Amino acid sequence: MDCINLRYFLPTLSLFMACALPSVAGAQALQNNAPAVGATTAALQPALQAASPLVVEYLGSPRGYSITSAPVEMMCVVKNVSSTPVPAGVYRLQCVPLDGLDYYSGNTIPLLPALQPTQQAYVLWQLKPRDDGHSYASTAILQQLSSPPNSVAKPIGVRIAVFPTLPGVAHFGTPIAGLDKGPQAGFTSTTAWVAANMIAMKVRTMSNREPLALLAGSTNGVWQTCSLLSPFLTVKSGGSGQQPWLQTFRWLNANTSIGAASSSLTLNGTCGKLWEVHMMLTAVTDSSTIRVTVLLTALRNANLEAVQFPVLRQYNQTLPVADGTVHLLTPLSDQLPPTANIAALRVGSSVCGETWPTMPPIPGWQWRTIPSLAGMRSAGYWCTTQPSTIPAGNSIEFKFKLFVRPTATSIRNALAFQER
Repeated sequence: MDCINLRYFLPTLSLFMACALPSVAGAQALQNNAPAVGATTAALQPALQAASPLVVEYLGSPRGYSITSAPVEMMCVVKNVSSTPVPAGVYRLQCVPLDGLDYYSGNTIPLLPALQPTQQAYVLWQLKPRDDGHSYASTAILQQLSSPPNSVAKPIGVRIAVFPTLPGVAHFGTPIAGLDKGPQAGFTSTTAWVAANMIAMKVRTMSNREPLALLAGSTNGVWQTCSLLSPFLTVKSGGSGQQPWLQTFRWLNANTSIGAASSSLTLNGTCGKLWEVHMMLTAVTDSSTIRVTVLLTALRNANLEAVQFPVLRQYNQTLPVADGTVHLLTPLSDQLPPTANIAALRVGSSVCGETWPTMPPIPGWQWRTIPSLAGMRSAGYWCTTQPSTIPAGNSIEFKFKLFVRPTATSIRNALAFQER
């Protein structure tokens, strides 16, 4: 597989890096109730890694989910963030299974090759689930070797990842969105959907009630699933006197509204014990966009630092063999302007993505895009260097839109959907 295709994988890897995340010893989790171990948070850099030319940018599932009782694929991405080359054989990565997982096969401690400034490398491992009912979690440790090579390994970076699961491969399935019907929306206890004649979204709940979404577009009634969105919404916040931490949206129930020219799906849930979440997604006839409004209501006094929108991933991508081999990444030349408030990816002949208004939802906040593998943007988020205090009972609204253009000659075609 051409490693350039891996540009679509990276989820929260550099999440909120520009917003001065606190240093943590070990890894801090993307959990709902409190800071704890066990997350796919790539931007949480331990203090011991501060002086290293290499950083672990991401550890987690390359697809955004795992399949229950099937081998778990774990991806680790390392980047040279210094201004000088890193020679081969000086660093290595160690894969260590945690809850619910055991070693499967392949090299669990591969040496890293030479890396030029800004260059990235990645490793794929395959782990075996244990039949003990635990959630899946694993870690990767970036180690520096002393001279002579392999004599002593000093840990300089740690990541811990959790792996929410689905019973099988994520696919759109039924009901078939759009076709010749009018706008539609619906839900069950585990799935939800919203569609018009040109765009459709199907939402599934994973094992931890975290939603995973599939985005599809239509040309002359022919539908193509373009992107998988996971995680769907991430909030960085903390209670009074606490350092903000990362929490993912958990979907609990839903409601719909269907009209002659549009349909809306509202996903209701929580982000930990701090936030009540209402997310309204609206599809309109003859439009290639789904407009999204997120309402966060503080359940108690909260310090809000960042809100990340869905992470884009290529649907049904092909992966190399997960055997611990180290692969280098090739930078992309086809890019969006660096100042564009848009994240997008190209899948076959289609372009899909998300964009958000340039007006900040809270005065002083700034928008950022999350760089994915080889520099592609995989998501957008709002953040601040000084957390905003939201009193209990108060709400904050965030807006963005998702889009699909089924026929595109370049990823720059996504600029036609850019919000102003």
